[in-house]
Amino acid sequence: MDKTRLNFIMGIIYPLETLIANFFVKQVIRYQLGVEILGMQNVYGNLCDVLTFAFAGIGIAMMYRLYQPICAGDTKLVHSLFAFFDKIYKWFVAGSFAAGILLTGVVVWSVNIEGIPR
Repeated sequence: MDKTRLNFIMGIIYPLETLIANFFVKQVIRYQLGVEILGMQNVYGNLCDVLTFAFAGIGIAMMYRLYQPICAGDTKLVHSLFAFFDKIYKWFVAGSFAAGILLTGVVVWSVNIEGIPR
C-alpha cells in the first residue's frame, strides 16, 4: 500500500476513533461523576478549542511561506524560516498557556456547581 492510500485511510480512521473514544469517555463521566461534571468538561473543552484556534492560522502561514523555498531547493531560507516559526510558535504556546491558566481561574470561580469545592 502506498503512502497516499495509507494517509487517506488514517485520515478517515482517526476522526472516527476520536469520536467513539469521546463518546465513551463522556458516558463514563456522566454515570460515575454526574451531569454537572460533564458540563464542566464541556466548558473546559470549549475553552481549549478557543485557545488552540490561533494555531490553525500559524500552520497555514507556515505552509504558505515554505512552499516556494522548498520547491526551489533553497535550504538556507527554509532553515531560517523554521527558526523564525520556532520562535513564533514558542510565543504562541506561552501566550496560550498563560491565557488558559487565567481563564481556568475565571471559569472555576464563575460557574456554580453544588458539591464542588471552590
